[in-house]
Amino acid sequence: AVEIKDCLNREELVRPYELMGERLFRISLYDTPEGKFLFLEFHHIISDGTSCGIFIRDMNKAYGGETLTPEGFSGFEAALVEEQALLSGEYEKAKEYYDSIFKGCDTDFLLSREKQGEKPGAGMYCRKVTADPEALSAFCAEKQITMNALFTAAFGFVTGRYVYKDEAVFTTIYNGRSDSRLSSVISMLVKTLPVYCNLDGEQEIAAYLKETGEQLVNSQNADLYSFGEISRAYGIQADLMFAFQGDDFQFAKIGGANAISEELRLDRAKAPLSVDVSVNGGEICYQAEYRSDLYEEATIAGFVDSLITVVQEFQVKRLLKDVCMVSTEARRELDSYNETDYPVEQATANWLLERQAALYPERTAVIANGEKRTFRELEESANRVANYLLERGL
Repeated sequence: AVEIKDCLNREELVRPYELMGERLFRISLYDTPEGKFLFLEFHHIISDGTSCGIFIRDMNKAYGGETLTPEGFSGFEAALVEEQALLSGEYEKAKEYYDSIFKGCDTDFLLSREKQGEKPGAGMYCRKVTADPEALSAFCAEKQITMNALFTAAFGFVTGRYVYKDEAVFTTIYNGRSDSRLSSVISMLVKTLPVYCNLDGEQEIAAYLKETGEQLVNSQNADLYSFGEISRAYGIQADLMFAFQGDDFQFAKIGGANAISEELRLDRAKAPLSVDVSVNGGEICYQAEYRSDLYEEATIAGFVDSLITVVQEFQVKRLLKDVCMVSTEARRELDSYNETDYPVEQATANWLLERQAALYPERTAVIANGEKRTFRELEESANRVANYLLERGL
């Protein structure tokens, strides 16, 4: 049974697990004056993001009176299958594949640090843009790529250009469910993959997109070689991450009632910079999580703005060298930096001093030789000098 509570304190919801003696998931219902809430939390030992989506879909089916189908294949059985595969020739093939791409590669692609000495913290930046889903799907179909390949390739392009390099290396994730028997299994199956992007400007965008898409598929097929081994072999860290979430986590209803999702902010970011992209109908959501002790929000907002622009540019340009990362709005702001002209009042120095003395008579105007003069005192002194000179015939 799940207790229905009448008070919700968001600050107390997320807390560490006691691995011995505590269930590795938490589910709570809240019926408060603010609204009705369902809180779900699953430890990563037993669940991943796709599993959360499966859980909610099954829950909705149960509320709708449907009969749920038990798992025919479990995460434990998948682990046994992988254990056997590690002893086969497939493991060596996977290692050779990653060697062919990442051996000796550059791994330094993080944005330059902007802050020093601050306490580690988590920042969040989210931006939603309208899009034509049919046009986007048609473009991907024409180029024979997935939306995942399009957005991953765009992220790689922005990453490389931000650090002035003609290549990029970062990490992404995939749900680890290439085996169809795992499509509805609740388990921790998600895996981290490295991505390499060649940003030679003479390269055609279509070829670049297709190459990125093929690499993603090949890396998923070679996932026997774990990211831990990849990190040790090539020095690649999961500190710059991208994830295309698609529409897997969009739920208009829960238990028959209209619902909206609300993410809880953590006090520490999972990586210096990670960007998630999700699609919901005619809207694309770009969400960046970043180390607030390293970066300003304005920098992350600029990075996301460039990512949005590049996705659009990829659909209309031919070569990588033709792609612009500066949006129309950003270009307008850059151009306005030199618009510094303004009317200058034609006035003499003595008139300006008189006006200041009238506005702020007791404010300090001059400090010299350890003494101070207010605007009133300065004006009186100037008038005395002026009157003396007039009396002398000047």
